[in-house]
Amino acid sequence: MQMIIYASIVLTLVILGAAALLIIRNQPKERGELCLHETWMTAFLGVLLVVMGFVICWMKLTDANTAGTGAASYLFVAGFQLVSQLLGTFCMLFTFVKKTLITSDRIIIISFMGKTSELKWEDVVRVDKPMTKKALKFTLKNGDVITLGGESKEFARFVEIAKEKIRPAQGRELLNQIETRLGVGK
Repeated sequence: MQMIIYASIVLTLVILGAAALLIIRNQPKERGELCLHETWMTAFLGVLLVVMGFVICWMKLTDANTAGTGAASYLFVAGFQLVSQLLGTFCMLFTFVKKTLITSDRIIIISFMGKTSELKWEDVVRVDKPMTKKALKFTLKNGDVITLGGESKEFARFVEIAKEKIRPAQGRELLNQIETRLGVGK
């Protein structure tokens, strides 16, 4: 039954290797004026989940009574470890790959799997702010809605840049209100 634990550890190492490859390959070549990304706390959570998965495997291998004594306990530990690794890897991809780059003429959005999309400032027809989120919703000419947010300091700088790029009819007044709430420009 210990083979199940060893198999889950090997599978975890493959998942972590693939995640490291994604993180290295998907770093943007262009940095832009500003880069919005997830807080470091998310990466810390991801690392904790990965470590927790390895620790429970180590505990089961050193003391067979951990998490029960039956054959199902090995399956439980292996499953728990794999779920911890997947969640931890997702957190790390979300932190190190997912980014929003702000340039003078466009916004480049990179998903947590490295897929890149762009929107031009002139394609924005409306800006809204969801009530419960610290983010901005941009409605584009084609009807797509994109929500962008980030850490407080970066988000405040993003609002300043967006205010320069967005025409008054599209939501500049809303951006002025957000800037006042964030205490930017004082």
